[in-house]
Amino acid sequence: MQAPGSVPDPTHDDVKSLISVNAFISLPTNNGKMFHVDHAYVERLQIQFPALDVKQQFRQMQAWFEGNRRNRKTAQGMTRFIINWLSRAQDRAPRQVIERVSVLGDNEIM
Repeated sequence: MQAPGSVPDPTHDDVKSLISVNAFISLPTNNGKMFHVDHAYVERLQIQFPALDVKQQFRQMQAWFEGNRRNRKTAQGMTRFIINWLSRAQDRAPRQVIERVSVLGDNEIM
């Protein structure tokens, strides 16, 4: 018997399913099926969200779904959830400061 709140180990079928669809990760939906995220989609999102480690964000999404079963999304709503999650994470990402180089000489007044 499984302890309440514990996460089941992936079954052989789960691993076989991931390999067969060339998925990076699978996110659980509200009807018990899995939403497979392939490597190409992850790479496209990494370009769109350069301030993030997109793979790590997907791992966090998966953990969030495991802990929040009532808030799982439909397969149709999963893409919107992913984009919203990544957008919020990028907005919270630390800003990189870019030094401005003055084109004026040392003795000139700006």
